Order: sequence, then structure tokens, then C-alpha cells
Amino acid sequence: MNTKYQIKGLLKHVELDNYQNGCDPESYTTRYVELTFVGNTAEQAIQECAKFLGIEPDAIERNACDEDGRVDFAATETTDTSKPSKAEFKAFERGEIDLYYCVYTGVVERVQTVRI
Repeated sequence: MNTKYQIKGLLKHVELDNYQNGCDPESYTTRYVELTFVGNTAEQAIQECAKFLGIEPDAIERNACDEDGRVDFAATETTDTSKPSKAEFKAFERGEIDLYYCVYTGVVERVQTVRI
């Protein structure tokens, strides 16, 4: 038998973020992102997901909200869901543009193939 670890699907939580005023809870949306990340270890699956999302190691929370296997990946994104450039982030800090605070939530599962 072959054991793998996977994160199958992510919930993406998004809020409009204004540097001076913080996140706007009225703008909150959630959507499902149908992607699967697989690794030989749980950590490898987490790293594959983080790499795809462009998430830095310090923005990953393991066993988030005390839920076993839950992983949250935090990011700041532009309207087109990309990482803001340095110039965009400076404009955000000056209050010239808003960005989006996003948390991608997934669950690491152990998957074992069986002979049938």
C-alpha cells in the first residue's frame, strides 16, 4: 500500500483591506477553489500548496483554530488575485489603493491506496 497526504480543495475567504481602516467585514466573501496538492508527507503537501499560492512560510498556520489537519494560508492580493508589487504595496500603505486580505483554508488528509 502507498500512503500519500493531500489537501483537496481550498476555501478562500476574502475581505477588502484598507491600510488605514483595516478589513471591511461587509465585503467578506468565500469561494471554493478546486485544486489538489499531494505530497509524500503532510509537510510536503502543505509546501506544494504554499508554493502554488505564493505564500511565505510565516503566513502558514498549521492546525488552525485548534482543528487537527487544518491549514490556513494568509495572503494580501490585488483585484486580479496576484501578489501586489512593491509599488502597489507602497500605494496601499499611503491609502491610495485598497488590496484584499485572503485566507485559504484546507485540510491535510492521509490517503492510502489499496489493492483491489
